[in-house]
Amino acid sequence: AAAAAVAPAAATWVGRGACGLPADSSAAELVLHPRRRQAALGIIAGTAGVAGVASQLAPPARAQASVAAQAGLRWLTPVEALAGEALDRTSLEDYAAMRDDEERTSKYAVAIRRALAQRPAGSTVVADIGTGPFALLAVIAARAGAKRVYAIERSADAAARARRAVEESGLAGTIQVIEGESTAVSLPERVDLVVSEVIGNIALGEGAVATIRDARRRLLREGERGLAGMIPSRCQTMVAPVNYANHALLSARGAGSLRPFKLFSETKDLTFLSEPQALEDFDFRSPKGAGVDDLREASELHFDVAPAAAAAAGGLSGFALWPRLDLDGQEIVDIKGRRSHWSFVVVLTSPLPEVVGEPGRVLLRSDADIR
Repeated sequence: AAAAAVAPAAATWVGRGACGLPADSSAAELVLHPRRRQAALGIIAGTAGVAGVASQLAPPARAQASVAAQAGLRWLTPVEALAGEALDRTSLEDYAAMRDDEERTSKYAVAIRRALAQRPAGSTVVADIGTGPFALLAVIAARAGAKRVYAIERSADAAARARRAVEESGLAGTIQVIEGESTAVSLPERVDLVVSEVIGNIALGEGAVATIRDARRRLLREGERGLAGMIPSRCQTMVAPVNYANHALLSARGAGSLRPFKLFSETKDLTFLSEPQALEDFDFRSPKGAGVDDLREASELHFDVAPAAAAAAGGLSGFALWPRLDLDGQEIVDIKGRRSHWSFVVVLTSPLPEVVGEPGRVLLRSDADIR
């Protein structure tokens, strides 16, 4: 995703040329770039010159000076900063954290068991996309009574570990580990159920759209499309304006410290200034296929931010983004307010927190091209 921080309408627009925007553009761009997608988020500040926008921000003079001094928010343009590989790089310890994420794993197990219980015993063929070194979801499906499970893993090392895990579980007769990208491998048969956990800290940052669209088209039995053939059933990227307690400290360390970053889900350093909203919403079970009704992206989000509350929190630092999963219409996984292996992605939109003036509305604009 690429995000744009827009200065107050009364101020001089900065960062146009440096960010590759047209000379008459009124935005300075922050590049985020999850793998396989690009997007643009804009914070529209000020009412003058922005038709229909009821938003007013009054950044401190120091912040304005710092913005100008940084040659058009250049410190907000590290292309690699929010790359899928940068924010969602996976080590063995990361896989263990996923396994040990009690709410995530237990709710996946409930959803998988529920899906298999809806079919005749021993009849369900399952594909697990991104099985990881523990083949965790594949093992859950096999123990829940799946007839066969194809555990797909693109990493050679993780696939080798998954084979050992399957052997140790005594389920080698049910689970077959297949090494390769799910979009490139061929299965011996179509499956009744696809389970996956290809969700990043920015939900679609690990290429879920292309992966799931391909699975619907090539892997899932025709009769299962649009039914209960996908777990999760949908995923969202949630976003909310926040204050970050250490914003000024980062600014004091220099521009390089102000790149987008991750915070643990249990952090006490974020104050949410408004109710979260869905920035993107991907329906895994869409029966209509790719590019029709399966992906919704908010072009504009309006947040009501109480000026007094924002002032008490220390001002508007920027935005936090995080994933939310609906596994089967009943089991919901949301990291906000609980321990999770997923993290908040924090995007600071100015060198120092901004003062929110009346009427206390912030508009977030998004223009995404997910492929």
